[in-house]
Amino acid sequence: MTFYRQCTLKKGAAVEVAWIPEELATKGKFLRIRDDDGWQVVEVSALRQNGEYLQEHERDHIGHRSRTDV
Repeated sequence: MTFYRQCTLKKGAAVEVAWIPEELATKGKFLRIRDDDGWQVVEVSALRQNGEYLQEHERDHIGHRSRTDV
């Protein structure tokens, strides 16, 4: 079973929040995401989630947006 951690990543002025595999979630580590390298892990959340759960719920925000005015 693979677990993921919610992390804040930074590259230049860009900042993203993403779930990344727990073994890569080390503050200060530089990552290559797809073909884009140079993302630094600047924060690692205590939140830990099973990868299967994340896959099952990855699009939940779309339904939420359609039901709200966000």
